[in-house]
Amino acid sequence: MRNTEGAVPGEDAPAGRELVERLDHAAAMPDQRSGRSSAELNVGFLLWPRFPLLSLAGLCDALRHAADLGDQSRPLRCSWKIIGEQDEVVEASCGVTVTVQAAFPEVEQFDYIVAIGGLLPHLKHVSPRYWDTLRQADQAGIPLIGMCTGSFVLARAGLMEGHVACVHSFHLEDYQQMFPALRVITNSDYLIDGKRITCAGGISVIELAARLISLHCGPDRASKVIHQMTVSRHSGASFIERRRALGYLSVEDVTVRHAIILMEENLEAPLNIAVIAKMSSTARCACATHAGCC
Repeated sequence: MRNTEGAVPGEDAPAGRELVERLDHAAAMPDQRSGRSSAELNVGFLLWPRFPLLSLAGLCDALRHAADLGDQSRPLRCSWKIIGEQDEVVEASCGVTVTVQAAFPEVEQFDYIVAIGGLLPHLKHVSPRYWDTLRQADQAGIPLIGMCTGSFVLARAGLMEGHVACVHSFHLEDYQQMFPALRVITNSDYLIDGKRITCAGGISVIELAARLISLHCGPDRASKVIHQMTVSRHSGASFIERRRALGYLSVEDVTVRHAIILMEENLEAPLNIAVIAKMSSTARCACATHAGCC
């Protein structure tokens, strides 16, 4: 008997398993006999009170699929850890609680530190060591990721000056009111801006996870994530993919990046060159009030 979509239940399972096996076969798995971690992608998570569980689960599950063969889920190619106060329990916005796994370890062991923000009224309700950890990571040159309202966390810590943030359109006015001197966009899944990466949240975290996994572990690992997490690839290219094709991410000058964002945000009513130049210059001047941001 066929189901309502015309597929015999289970008939695609062998093809799906075969695809994963091919992807795993292409991957050079690390030798674990030495007992030492050889993860290519090591991520530390800082959770703010009332954080969105999907942001944590989406990124962790993507790392899990990329890290090992089949569905074994060993943290071989990728590793991840929730850091914070010793034995601290953090409550997600849905009421589920998560326990900290490591009490503020050395940040240098991580390739990225991810700040998953919570409900905006709760942003201040964390130990000062959370803010210190973000600043230590920044000083060590470790890229910082702001998930969901994590962009607000990074901005509040003074770590978004000279950088553009990607936020959900629901929080656009909040960001503009709280950080009027900072640039922000809403029309992308995520934005990689130097050593700052911001993501609007929701299922966009899987898109970002696949991108990071591809960069560190290879496209075969990213393809496995997309396949295992049943992410559709039938839609058109995302905003971030178009930016990459246009060379946006290779632009180092912050004023030029601001100009590109201005043009993109005003496609329906294009700005003339004089206005773009003036607004870009204003953006640079606003940044210049913060020492070292540009």
